[in-house]
Amino acid sequence: MEPASWSYSMGEQARFEELEPGSMGFSLCGVPVVYRMADSAAVKLKLNDGEEVAMDGAGLDTEWSQSLFRREGRIEKIVVDVANRR
Repeated sequence: MEPASWSYSMGEQARFEELEPGSMGFSLCGVPVVYRMADSAAVKLKLNDGEEVAMDGAGLDTEWSQSLFRREGRIEKIVVDVANRR
């Protein structure tokens, strides 16, 4: 499998991202989300101030979920590692 180029819009600004084989991208509440296969489940948030927040498991906590659904603009991107159960 080959990497795929994903194009999405953040307001009027178009952005592009290379998706690795075995991954997929979509947007949720205006935030790009990348799902990818990994050895263990984890979530990484890239924030608009440049900070990164890493969480174990496959979900957002209440604070980050509320920020996402309220469209506060704090989260620039979400990367979700899904445990590969082969």
